[in-house]
Amino acid sequence: MIPKEPVFFPSAISLVEKEEIISKYLDRGLDTNLNYVQLVINAKDDKVNFAISSRTRLKAQKLEQELIQHYFKPEMGMPIRTSVEMSREEGIEPVFCYTTEEGFIVCKYDANLIDKLSNSDIIYFFQYGFEYLTRMGFINLISMSSEEGVMERDMGLSAKDTYRENIDFKIKDQLAVVQMAAMINILKETSKRVEDAIMSFYEDHLREKYGYPAQKITVPIAEGSYVEKIRALAPEMDAVVKQYNLYSKEGEIDPELLALESSIKVTDSASCVDKKYFVANESNTDLKILFNLLMGDQSMLSYVEPYKAEPYHTFFLLLTTMKPIDCSKYEQWQLNRLQPLIDKGIVKIGENSILQVLDWPKIVVLQHLYKYKACPFWYYPVEMQKAILEMEEAGWVSCCKKLLTSEEQNYFSFILNNEKYTNAYAIRNRYAHGSNAPADDEKQHEIAYTRLLMMFVLLLLKIEDDLLIKVALENNTVKS
Repeated sequence: MIPKEPVFFPSAISLVEKEEIISKYLDRGLDTNLNYVQLVINAKDDKVNFAISSRTRLKAQKLEQELIQHYFKPEMGMPIRTSVEMSREEGIEPVFCYTTEEGFIVCKYDANLIDKLSNSDIIYFFQYGFEYLTRMGFINLISMSSEEGVMERDMGLSAKDTYRENIDFKIKDQLAVVQMAAMINILKETSKRVEDAIMSFYEDHLREKYGYPAQKITVPIAEGSYVEKIRALAPEMDAVVKQYNLYSKEGEIDPELLALESSIKVTDSASCVDKKYFVANESNTDLKILFNLLMGDQSMLSYVEPYKAEPYHTFFLLLTTMKPIDCSKYEQWQLNRLQPLIDKGIVKIGENSILQVLDWPKIVVLQHLYKYKACPFWYYPVEMQKAILEMEEAGWVSCCKKLLTSEEQNYFSFILNNEKYTNAYAIRNRYAHGSNAPADDEKQHEIAYTRLLMMFVLLLLKIEDDLLIKVALENNTVKS
């Protein structure tokens, strides 16, 4: 990769002159570069070195659509399509997902089963049926750099203050929205609502199962417009966050103390559990090297006879097959790459040059850190917890007592607010400040409300996961 040279702008250029230069570039129309136009759209103002007006940003947005329509005809690309079917066929599996020959994702669910779900089970269905959360309590819908191939990582340009919307993220996001919409529609047939399930889960289920002293919340009525529903539901979500954060600090929710507490963003909410997560220190050189060797698709350690033709894109995937790896088949440069794993006591070259894994707990934890940028300490057996504490001592990870992992915080920030990312959906902020779509654009408001319901469900599932660990630790039981 060619090193990036620093770019220097004369200090005499004012903010107004910088914007004039950008505006003149946009005036070139179809002669502009789409990547640069998108950088203008997503550039973050700092009011010292760079700032552009709303008019110039709108100009760039309109030009972006013009360029896309001109250069990207519908027949030129491969569409990403997802569909969800609530089926009343007898004897079908509760959940059945498949990909068509055209690459379309189809998910079929047993509507008869959903009819029988209680309010709490409706919320759980989002975790286990729709897979909003993993079995270790991670939000499955976040953007993960680990899901990007080398072409996607290196092609195109992106502004530094944008949330990474890679292909896998767009597919997951699209599917999650459709799943929520399908759930809303199927529940109507039995006079149920996701909003009522949310209220019951928070007020009743968490109290009955974990003794959590939830305060009352209010959900939107069915007859309101989507704009009204968003503006009614968003403050209730804030209220839940405020209540849970106070509970995590005090062990109770005193209504008088709650009234004096300042509002808090969901991204800042604390956990009730010590050592809830350990977060990867991505600036640590040793950790970066191990990530690249084990999980990187360019490490080439899986490229060894007799497996060269097999689809092991990473060394981690080859190791998990438990197939013997003959190190005498490696080239010298590959052996040099293997050395850091040997130095860290993770593998060794054994008898007859066969590679031996010495520290499986550490390898598994590293894989979770690479994928999710965090690991949930209390989900692991003792030997893996020991490996995590060793990593903390080495400076590879740091302890975090938050309700959400750092990547989950980024995801919530992207969907709800626009403080961090210039390409954020910012549902909460836009509707709170009147910068949402026109009032008659009902479809856009419906999608925004569907997303807000998604985020509320995710918040409740994360709270439930936190309380589950808390109670398990108090009862000295093993969480599985």
